Amino acid sequence: MSRNRPQPLEHAAKEGPEIAMQSALEISRQASLKPIADIAEEIGIPPWLVRPYGEHVAKIDLAAIDALADRPRARYVVVTAVTPTPLGEGKTTTTVGLGQAMSHIGKRATRTISCRRCWTTTCIKAMP
Repeated sequence: MSRNRPQPLEHAAKEGPEIAMQSALEISRQASLKPIADIAEEIGIPPWLVRPYGEHVAKIDLAAIDALADRPRARYVVVTAVTPTPLGEGKTTTTVGLGQAMSHIGKRATRTISCRRCWTTTCIKAMP
């Protein structure tokens, strides 16, 4: 064999015990959602700027632009078009993973996921 070619792994064909995988629906049903008011408080948005739509969804009032202007500017990563892998890893998985990575390296990261009928946008806001 040529020196540059990798050698075949003999143990690669061995099969291990099967592990039962939960479906996405089963995993999502086990999750507990945090109230949106708590999330807004954690990221420093005062309650008077939050317009709740139920317990888990809210819009931020445009007055927040002026009210929070003295804070440091954030950096954004916008994930708008990703072809999903065969396992279904696309925009949402990428966004959550990037947000977790930012948090892991000590950055304050907020993840937002917006969905419309024909488009999706995911965004990560990282505070310095």
